[in-house]
Amino acid sequence: MRPAEMVLISDGISDLYRLYPQNPVVVVDPAKPARDYDFKFLADLEVEIVTEGSDRRAQALAVEVARVQPWYLRVWFYDTPDLYRIVQCGEWDVRREHAADS
Repeated sequence: MRPAEMVLISDGISDLYRLYPQNPVVVVDPAKPARDYDFKFLADLEVEIVTEGSDRRAQALAVEVARVQPWYLRVWFYDTPDLYRIVQCGEWDVRREHAADS
């Protein structure tokens, strides 16, 4: 069954599901390498990676999720208003956004 809302990948932010109860939340362990996860279930879905981690960690997660070809993929650095769109409409579309614009 396809979720109605964007799937949030929570990189160690434990209460994300409380803040966004309408969104399915997948919690990943920040200590586990991104390549160890199987993200195939995210193919053709709208996905947002929410992280407080480093740029390198966010990039590793984005690369692994992008491999399965989501319809939309964005990275949100949780402690900032910065968002980075990676994929839109199934195509690469890398650009910086601001949370107030979304």
